[in-house]
This record gives sequence, C-alpha cells and structure tokens, in this order.
Amino acid sequence: MTSDKLFYGVEIISVSGVIPNEIESISDHSEKIDKNCLFFCRKGNNDDGAKYAVEAIRRGAVAIVAEKPIECGVCVIVVKDSYEAMAVIAKNFYGDFKGKIKTVGLVGTNGKTSTCHFIRQTLEAYGKNVAVVGTIGNYICGKKYDGELTTPGLFELYRLIDLSIKEGAEVFVVEISAHAIYQKRTEGIYFDFLIFTNCTEDHLDYFKTFEAYSNVKKSIFYDGYYGKAIICADDKTGREIIKGISRPFVLYGIDKKCDFYADEIKESLSGNDFILSIYGKKYKVNLPLIGLFNVYNILAAVSCATELGVPLSFSVEFISEIKPVDGRLNYLGLVNGGRVFVDYAHTPDGLLKTLSSLKKVCEGNLYCVFGCGGNREREKRKIMGEISARFCDFTIITDDNPRFEKGDEIRKEIERGVKNFCGKYISLGDRREAVCFGINLLKKGDLLVVAGKGAEKYQEIQGEKYPFDELKEVEKIIIEKGGKIPG
Repeated sequence: MTSDKLFYGVEIISVSGVIPNEIESISDHSEKIDKNCLFFCRKGNNDDGAKYAVEAIRRGAVAIVAEKPIECGVCVIVVKDSYEAMAVIAKNFYGDFKGKIKTVGLVGTNGKTSTCHFIRQTLEAYGKNVAVVGTIGNYICGKKYDGELTTPGLFELYRLIDLSIKEGAEVFVVEISAHAIYQKRTEGIYFDFLIFTNCTEDHLDYFKTFEAYSNVKKSIFYDGYYGKAIICADDKTGREIIKGISRPFVLYGIDKKCDFYADEIKESLSGNDFILSIYGKKYKVNLPLIGLFNVYNILAAVSCATELGVPLSFSVEFISEIKPVDGRLNYLGLVNGGRVFVDYAHTPDGLLKTLSSLKKVCEGNLYCVFGCGGNREREKRKIMGEISARFCDFTIITDDNPRFEKGDEIRKEIERGVKNFCGKYISLGDRREAVCFGINLLKKGDLLVVAGKGAEKYQEIQGEKYPFDELKEVEKIIIEKGGKIPG
C-alpha cells in the first residue's frame, strides 16, 4: 500500500527521514515483522515499545511510528497517540469490514467465553460458517488457531477478521476484555451486535477501583461503533448501560420484563429445566449444563442467534444439544461415587456462582481445590477463601499461577478468609498433590470442583510457564484412582 493512503487521517507531529513509498505490512510486535514493515512503538503500562525498535529494524522494519523521536537509522513518524494512529492505519490497511461480515462483541466479567461458543454452536448447527476469538483460542470455520490474549492486539484482531472473511466466515464473534477497551484494541471496528453479560470485581490491580473498571466496560456502549446492544438487565451495570445509550437494544435475564427470560428454573446435576419466554412466546427447554450462570449464558446466545436470523424454533430446540466449553464447569469423572469438575472460576463472583450452583445439587459433601494468581489483586484472595469456606465442607488451598510472588504467601492470604468463616481446610502448594488429596476425600454423592485454571495448559512461576494441562491432569488422576471418565 502507498504511504499516502496508509497515513491518510493520521495526526503526524513530525517525520525524521523519508517515509517509504510502499508499506507491505504493519506490526506492533518486534518478533512479527514481515517484508517492508511499518513498526509501531506502542506504549504500555510497564513497558515502552520504543526499546524494541532496533530489534524490529533488524528483522526488516523500514519505518517506525512512535510518540517521541527515536535515533534508530530508519524513518521515524512521531504521532500524538500511538493507539489512535494504529486504529486509523489498521482501517486504512485492511479496509472497513462493515457489511462484509456480521460482527459480534462480548463484553463482561464472566460468561464471555461460554456465550461466544454457545453462539458458535448454534450458528454452526444452523449451517453458518463462524469465527470465534477469545480466551481459549481462535476458531475460524472449524480450524483452531492459538491465541495469547482474551482480545488480541488491534492489528492481530484486524488480521483475524480479514482472514475470517477470506475463509468464508459469515459471522465473527470476539470476547472484548476491559483491557482491550481501555487500550483501544477494537478501535475502528464496527460491531453489528455488542453483548453485555455482567460486571463484577476483577482486574482492580489494573483499574484500581470497581467504578473505573465498570466505566471502561460501559464506555464501549456509549462511544462504540455498533448497531444494536444485547444486555443482561439483571446486572446493575447493565441497567446503567440501558439508561445511557441511544442505540436499539434487546434485554435478557431472569426477569419478566425482558425480551428473553427464563422462568420456573429447576436445577439438577443433569442441567437446568426452565420455561423460556421470548417476546411473549413460551418454550419448555432443557439445558444440559449445571449452574444458573449457564442459563444466563444461553439466554444471551439465543438472543444473539435470533438477531442474526436463526429461527426461534431452531435455537430453542438446539438448547438441549449445547455442549460445555472446555474448562467451564466440565464434568470429568466419577471416583468412589463422587463427581469431579474443573472450572475456570478465578474471581470472587465466578467462584461464588460455581460453588452456590454445585451446593444446590450436591447430595453429599462439597469440596473445592483452588488458588489465586500472583501479582494480581491481593484483596480478592481473602474474599475467595471466605466464599469457599461458606459453601464447601472442606477447602484445599493450592497454587494457581504464583508468577513472581511466593506461593505460600498467597495461600496464607486465602487461609485468612477461610479461617474467618471457620472453614476446614488444608494448604498444599503442589497443584497435582492438592487435586489428589481432594479426590481421595470423595464418597458417594460428594462433589469436587478444581477451580481457577480451567482450560489453561500451564502454571506460571517466577517468569516461567511450566506445562500443566488442568483438564488432562485431573483426568489422569481420576484414572489413577480407579475412577471412570464419561464417554
């Protein structure tokens, strides 16, 4: 692409050197440089992309975009805001996707991943080609591609949408994290539908206050480039969004004032039976997934599928065929009559919803194995300890991703919460040992949930990621203990 077209609409402060006539690729990652590449020195919270300029040039970058002058031997284009420049240039480079593919963005603390894949399952069953980008990987028309972030960087997101169109996808569904909104990773992308699931405390190490975190999530609905909103009306932040937007919206929840709502819900170990009311029409359905939170997730998915043209009769009938998403309250096996689950619950609200749902259907004792990540919100450790002690008969505290903290110190902070509720517990740093301990406790009617990592395949300790596939490890232990794996 010619430079004049690429930089059209970019606010340039100064140029050192001569801007190349042709730019063939764009990147903000120094290890992902292609021929005739324009490299962006994106400023982060703890790092400055400028220090990667030399590496980018060594790999083939022919020009640099930065927020300050850099001595590096190639042309440097200084801009006022690197994120805004990236958004404009990405759109110039890839073009506007509006009208070329239906786009859906999922915003919320919990439920994004499950809802994304429930939408995917429904649309694919109806015969549509779908792309999904999110926490557990990127799926484009049935092919899986690894991803590193819940929401990719701006350039990567544009590239994935472009690839999805080329692969024949009709719908592109992406999880949008609060970090992504704040860092403008979806800037310039039109969303046909934006879905809001919920907002509970998370990432306060980054956003400092819940108000700031909530405001970031709300901002995409106020300022975003989208057509219609699909909002959970049972959530406080969701109701605030409804009051502040001018675009059309659809409401869902367990509330008779909603367009899509669930009533007469009966929870069991086999799932949820309920009456689904859609624009006044009532349907009796069975969702083969445990937890009230999954009722909310399926309501959001059906709402979206309906807006995308899937007949109500098809979506409602397909609910009974919905499959669980990897790492989201997966039933992994039976040991001595007790059931074992793995769940991603890693926030206070997530753990609360998972344990409260299991407690309702548990016929014996409820056990939980969990830990908390290092270098993240310390305040949630005590809270999650209290939650586990409140719902569980016994808690096994273990390491999650300690990162650069000491695992035993993190566990002590969780212990304080457990002790506050006079809960019974043990602290075992080795995660595999902790899972073994929990499984050894099981008797008929008991339930054990291993929480916090879900489909993650590693443990991060002192800057190193060590292989630890939670789902596979728990399955191995079940088999070692003489248990039975479903299927």
